[in-house]
Amino acid sequence: MLLRRFTEADAGLLAALYGDPRVMRFITVQPPSPAQVEAEILPAYVREYRELAEGLGSFAAIEKATGQMAGRFSLKPASSYGLAGGTELGYRLYPAFWGRGFATEGARALIESAFRRLPLDRIVATVMADNTGSWRVLEKCGMRRVRTFYYPDADLMPGAEHGDFVYELTRGDWSRQDRHEPAEHGGELSRPRRTPATARPVPAWSDFRKAADLPGDLPRIVNRARGLLGKFSRGAGQGLNLIQRVLKRARYRWALLNTSADHAADSAVHESFGAGQGQGWVERDDGDAQP
Repeated sequence: MLLRRFTEADAGLLAALYGDPRVMRFITVQPPSPAQVEAEILPAYVREYRELAEGLGSFAAIEKATGQMAGRFSLKPASSYGLAGGTELGYRLYPAFWGRGFATEGARALIESAFRRLPLDRIVATVMADNTGSWRVLEKCGMRRVRTFYYPDADLMPGAEHGDFVYELTRGDWSRQDRHEPAEHGGELSRPRRTPATARPVPAWSDFRKAADLPGDLPRIVNRARGLLGKFSRGAGQGLNLIQRVLKRARYRWALLNTSADHAADSAVHESFGAGQGQGWVERDDGDAQP
């Protein structure tokens, strides 16, 4: 998309933009007539090029591929109701160009021009609370919502009773965003970027097998197994099953080592090896462990 200055030849296209009720829905209940656009609005745009600094004013947005006018963007001293100082950003697009990224592209281009080429300190914008698509564009451009205000005659404009949002972007915040640094203020747009967490390795069976092969008494075997359970807690599903198998093997090993010679080698053991020690594990007849 290209941004260029308006000329007198754009009167018809600009009148069509300002006369579309879908475009003007959140702007005014009385769109200007084609005669007003040609006699007042367009001449005011041309006059701004002489009176304002280079890079400020209203500009026609042109689609590169077709050469068609997509809409109008503006960057000029704030004058809208509810704004106090700053340089105001504005845009209006033909419905045929909605949802194609033109609003974000044009707004970002003007913001970058404002801070890289002009000595501006603050970009501001105002948008109706009901105009979700428009304020989302502002947020994509790094602007943050600073307050809400209400028109005294809010009943004249459908949706005005919900208020209007004021957005702003300071030079300092823009510089930090350009360097990918977190902003000093709070808010959704100022959160630092998260660094992806390093994935932990999946525990191998050999790690758990060592617990059952440890020499010594059962408490040390159990404590080692419990330690491994904590260490590999992220692999809860697989790890818990493996730990249970380790505990079962350790328990039987301990039983076999300490069973008297007159007991049969294949006798089933049903008592709790953790009872009285706070271990909380009980062996069931079906071989499943439960907490």
